[in-house]
Amino acid sequence: MNGLHVVGSTEPYRSFQTLLAQWIRAKCPEAVFTTIVINHNFEIDRHRDSKNVGPTILLAGGDFTGGGLRLWLGDGDKVKLHDLSVDDSTVVPLDELKYTACLFDGNKAHEVLPFEGDRFSIMAYTVRGFLDATDSDRHGLEAMSYNFPTHETLCRLRRTMETVPRQ
Repeated sequence: MNGLHVVGSTEPYRSFQTLLAQWIRAKCPEAVFTTIVINHNFEIDRHRDSKNVGPTILLAGGDFTGGGLRLWLGDGDKVKLHDLSVDDSTVVPLDELKYTACLFDGNKAHEVLPFEGDRFSIMAYTVRGFLDATDSDRHGLEAMSYNFPTHETLCRLRRTMETVPRQ
């Protein structure tokens, strides 16, 4: 689906969404986002996000070891994913930084490393097409404590992650 739409099936969970949004904002006050995703025991291969505008907030927790986030900070999208060298990457050790906000550019190549145990992750990001959101959808998210982005707030957020992922 393109653009931003508040899905009606989430209505019964407004209080939970509000709690998550407030927790994310407490961990990363400058965070702006339209979308929250919860993953459980999810390993994902090297990829670049295509449905969001870049700035991504990640919080990981649970009883796990490994499961770091490998990032290619200098990635330009012209290089094929399989041609990227691990020597040019950095790893955020999420098992050592549980429940710490990691801010990174999801449009640059990244992957979740193998892990053992029970791993949860919460991802918050801004979906492409967010500027076309209806007033109703925008106000609905803001009512649940989402910090709805503007072009300016996204630019500010991008500047904070230009060199290294912020933790």
